[in-house]
Amino acid sequence: MTEVQTYTAQLVNNDGTQTHELETIAGLPQKSFILPTERNGTTVDVVWELDPDSEDNTYRPTSGDGYGEGGITS
Repeated sequence: MTEVQTYTAQLVNNDGTQTHELETIAGLPQKSFILPTERNGTTVDVVWELDPDSEDNTYRPTSGDGYGEGGITS
């Protein structure tokens, strides 16, 4: 069985920076991922994309309002 490799992603947006643990894909950081986030009492899916110029796995949201039309998940 193969051991799962993880890394710490730096999530940077207008609200500041937070960290999130992610699994690598073929030993490399993920290019993007979706993270459910609460905004004004509503959960939305925010797409985070790897900043290609970062050296420390920095991700930035591709949109502030969520994924797709409206982005509402619950």
